[in-house]
Amino acid sequence: NKQINELEIRYQVDKKNQEIEALNSEVLVQRRLRNLGILILILAVALFVLTYMRIRLRSQLLEKENELEKAKSVQLKYEVAEKNRELMSHSMLSIQKNQILNDLKDKLLTIKDGDKCIHQAIKLVEENHSADSEWENLKIHFEGVHPGFFTELQEACTELTSTDLRHCAYIKIQMSTKDVARIMNVDPKSVKMTRYRLKKKLSLSEEDSLENYLINL
Repeated sequence: NKQINELEIRYQVDKKNQEIEALNSEVLVQRRLRNLGILILILAVALFVLTYMRIRLRSQLLEKENELEKAKSVQLKYEVAEKNRELMSHSMLSIQKNQILNDLKDKLLTIKDGDKCIHQAIKLVEENHSADSEWENLKIHFEGVHPGFFTELQEACTELTSTDLRHCAYIKIQMSTKDVARIMNVDPKSVKMTRYRLKKKLSLSEEDSLENYLINL
């Protein structure tokens, strides 16, 4: 009986030890799972924070780039407007010069029985009163300010004449109908008719603005 009791006690002790080991193993597994869960949570939070910061940084960079592009666009528009004013001033000087030459020619023609010097002076005035040479000079400066303008126009309509292109350039720098008429030595009605024909050639409707179309080209 004593041996049986000892065996039973030993069995109970071994059983308890096994239960304790099983509990310890279960606690260890749960602890590891908990630590793994905490680690996964930390990694998830870190990934979220990094993603958020990356998105925010990208958004800030895009915002800065947009601001820079806007600033460049404003600066470019200012520079183009300034150069257009220079072109306009050049054109106005040409108008004034032509007007002075016209007045001079008219006064020379009023001199009766003009000698050879008078005729030479009139000829000199006529030679310097060349609208075509003025235009060629202006055209060089214009193409420097608006490169590709004439090419785009001719691609839009192959039927445009050199006179049409000239009118378009004057509209581009926002020269008035009256000033265009003066610089080209034509009647203002002729300028208006040319602009009407330009709208037809460029397939613009009556509602479309020729001025806006050319300024934005």
